Order: sequence, then C-alpha cells, then structure tokens
Amino acid sequence: MDIPAKVRLNLIKLDGIVPHNRTLVLILQDNPDPDALAAAAGIRLLANQRWQVNVQIVHGGLIGRAENQALVKYLGIRLHPFRRELLEGDKIVLAMLDTQPGFGNNCLVEMPDRVPEIIIDHHPISKESRRAVFTDIRSQYGATSTMVMEYLLAAQLTIPRPIATGLLYGIRSDTQDLGREATKADAAALFQLYPLSNRKILSQIVRAPVPHSYFSVFSRGLANARVYRHCLYSDLGEIHIPDMVPELADWLLRHDETTWVYVCGSHDGKLYLSLRTTEDSPHAGEVMRAVVSGFGRGGGHESFAGGQINLRMNPALKQITLRQLKRELLLRLLENLKIDVRRGRALF
Repeated sequence: MDIPAKVRLNLIKLDGIVPHNRTLVLILQDNPDPDALAAAAGIRLLANQRWQVNVQIVHGGLIGRAENQALVKYLGIRLHPFRRELLEGDKIVLAMLDTQPGFGNNCLVEMPDRVPEIIIDHHPISKESRRAVFTDIRSQYGATSTMVMEYLLAAQLTIPRPIATGLLYGIRSDTQDLGREATKADAAALFQLYPLSNRKILSQIVRAPVPHSYFSVFSRGLANARVYRHCLYSDLGEIHIPDMVPELADWLLRHDETTWVYVCGSHDGKLYLSLRTTEDSPHAGEVMRAVVSGFGRGGGHESFAGGQINLRMNPALKQITLRQLKRELLLRLLENLKIDVRRGRALF
C-alpha cells in the first residue's frame, strides 16, 4: 500500500502537537459507527506506541447496535460517556475522529468554544474545523479507518489482529464493501488488512445476535413506509437506538423502484434523519443541509447523509409540533428532489 507523502509529513507535525506528558482525548460522533470505533482503536495504538501518552475515547449517545457492541468488546477499548471535565485542563490534547466541530452530531455542541487541536476525518470540512491546529480532512476517502491505516503504516507499527479486523470492518461498513464512494486508497487498505485480520471473529461481529425489539422497529418502519414516486419515506417514531434510522435507510434502498430513501426517528429529545440515494445528483449531503436548515444540523456525502434536530430548547420549534416539523422536512425534501407528489402511497 502506497503511503501519501503528506501522511508522513503529518506524522511529524503530530509529534510536536502531542507531548509525552499530555492525555490525548478522542471525540467520536454521538452513537459512533464501526468506522469511528476502529479509527479510535488505531489512533490509540499510535498514541500509546509513538507518543507514549494515555488515551481517553469520549462520545455522546449510545453504542446501540449489536454489531458495534461486539466490535467494542473485541477491540478492548474503553469508551467514556461525555462529561465536560473530560475535555478541560491544560494537560489535554483534544482530537476529533470521523466527525468535526459544527456538525452537531458530537458532544462539542455542549462546549462550542472548545477548539480541538487535531481533526482527522473523511467528511467535507466545516468552517469551524479551520480553527484547529492540525486538520487532515480527506472527503474523497470512503472511510476514516483508511486514513488511520496509513498513519499506522507510516509510523511502521505492527498492527495487532484485533485492530486490523476493526479497521477492515470500518472500511467495509462505511463503503459498503467498496461499493459506496470508495477510492483506490480504501481498496488498497482493505486488501492489505484482509490477511492481518481474524475473519472468523469479523463474521461473528457482523452477524451479532439482535434482540426482539430490533425486529419490532423494522416492522414498524416497513408498516409506516410511504412511496413518493422514486422516493421512499419512513417515520420510525420513538426509538430506543438511534442507529436504527440509518440501518433502515440502507436496507430500504434495496427496493428496486427506489432511488432515494429518507428515514427519521426520535430518541431522547432529538430527531435523527438519514438520507440515501443511488443517483449521482443532487448531492445527498447538500440536500440534507437544505432539509434541516433553520431547525438543526445536517450534511454528508454524495450518496448518503444524516441530520439531527434538537427537540428541546429549540427556538425554531416554539410554534410548531413534532408532527408539523416532520411534514415540513418531508416537503422540503420532495421539493429538493423535484417530486411534485404530496400524498404518498403505502409501501404495502
């Protein structure tokens, strides 16, 4: 696997940012996915072995999906639920992985004045990220795990089998087995990781047992699904795991008469949104930003995007009910997709 020269230079820059007497705090997105979890395990290895510093991995939300819980257990990483004091102090170096300030999907929304020193991500750059001391943001990459793999190779570290397995799963998951916005770098990392990984364990992680409630939510999602020409929409209502929203969106996109899927669901005072498409345009991330504008935060890639709206203490929602908000969001989506149908038909 060829390592970009910039990665080697970045590694030298990071040597000067992470002193030996500091603690490196890694912030992941709320409800972190396999790509974020694997990337965190990889950066923890880099920090422990190259800089000899302690690492704390912090996130908001939940580790809800059975696959993610199994991955965390296999990687042996300890995750810390967000508390303000974890990000405070002069011996803290703050890094963000697979997310950025201003995205609204991480715990820095609680501390907007706290600027991270380091950001490593594969999503389009936010304006708030430009204040960081160090940024490596490559939106052309399919997974942050690919970027972390390059750093580990540039540092000439031996990659333990659990981390190799996690990085492999992170890349497979975010690129859907290289079928979604993957690059040559993602493919090269994937193929190099295969012989290093434990594929039996990976199979067990991907097929981790799920509870009865999982099927109940899926059943509700199918029952509530409505068709608006080539767009499929489903409202999951109140859910116990926010990850169910993107999972259902991915699954519904397999419908052979659908090119756009939009799913929403609420959990703990937030409305979660997922958008998926098989079309080249418009850009899903741009559509999501337009849909949530004035209500919350959103964004993403060409073919998949997500958004969050805080349903509590939100000035934009003072004169509107949750039902009216969902209707407004749907109408905005249909307008952006140039779909003139306003009354959908049931999927079944």
